[in-house]
Amino acid sequence: MINELARKARKAARLLREREWRRGLRSGVAASIEHDRLPLRRDLRSVIDVGANRGQFALYSRVRFPAATIYCFEPLQAPRRKLERLFANDERVQLFAVAAGSAPGTSTRASRPLFDWAGFRLVRGS
Repeated sequence: MINELARKARKAARLLREREWRRGLRSGVAASIEHDRLPLRRDLRSVIDVGANRGQFALYSRVRFPAATIYCFEPLQAPRRKLERLFANDERVQLFAVAAGSAPGTSTRASRPLFDWAGFRLVRGS
């Protein structure tokens, strides 16, 4: 438990250093700064966030990839509303109220989340 609290405190301290990430925190969204460990080029021009949830990765990407346009796909209305508010006046973030799949078509999905952690959802079957 102490290690978990220390990890969260380190993350909070990092989030508070960056203006854009502080803005996210005020909206209840913590940037997914854990991706900083990955060897990703900083000069990307496009970022695709499938299952964008509330915008954790998009918020991180705004800082990590300063020249990129970020394309967010989130079909679920509740998290998408938070995402829409967070990036309402941001021309570099494009939002799409659709899901991505392996084939064209439509689908209805009913789910009851067991938990929601940084955009990952574990759901029970309907």
